[in-house]
Amino acid sequence: MIPSSTYQSYLVRFWRDNSQRTWHASLQSTTDTEKFVFAEINSLFEFLLEQLATNGDAPDHPDGIAADPTD
Repeated sequence: MIPSSTYQSYLVRFWRDNSQRTWHASLQSTTDTEKFVFAEINSLFEFLLEQLATNGDAPDHPDGIAADPTD
């Protein structure tokens, strides 16, 4: 994903598996089909902060973030 330096848009989904307390999230860019899955919410926030700081360069993915293998 190569973010724009002036505008970024994402679709975010949150869920919990069964009765687990931990929320999971997925994030999909609205400009392409790239989707990321996060095991915990803090990883989602780290990713978003990194996207905003990259100024258009494709970032390395921090720990806990992976491209969705189903896409």
